[in-house]
Amino acid sequence: MGKKAVGQENLADIDVLERIQQRVLWLAVRMVDYANREREVPPAPGGRDAEFNVKVGGHMASSA
Repeated sequence: MGKKAVGQENLADIDVLERIQQRVLWLAVRMVDYANREREVPPAPGGRDAEFNVKVGGHMASSA
């Protein structure tokens, strides 16, 4: 194996890692989206509005 073959192998490894990174990012975003939009949310305690139900993700200040 020459230097050229090793370089091509490294590029293939980088391509695989980038594809894995994109899948992990998609999964993380999908989990947050599911938690905020699709899951069945129990009624808020004390009869409060639905806006006070627990959300996932977003900016910390929006949860205050």
